[in-house]
Amino acid sequence: MDQFKGGGSGREIVYGVRPKNFDMAEDAPARATVDVVEPTGAETFAYCHLGGHPICIQFEDYLQLEPGSKIGVAPILERVCLFDPVTGDRIG
Repeated sequence: MDQFKGGGSGREIVYGVRPKNFDMAEDAPARATVDVVEPTGAETFAYCHLGGHPICIQFEDYLQLEPGSKIGVAPILERVCLFDPVTGDRIG
């Protein structure tokens, strides 16, 4: 999760994305660096860094990713959650 000011109000919010709510896309402007790969059979978990923040991405397929590689990722926007950093309440 990351905090940023948005909505034109200067209000801080926490931007939350679950590991399964990312898509891998080679043309995505965001590039995550893979740190650890955990294949669990039908799924693959990739522990990465994106914009200086650690993230976990869950892929529904077995993928052969290598630590140190860079992958294009994008959040599925309709599944992003916004939170108030003070109360922890979901916004919207």
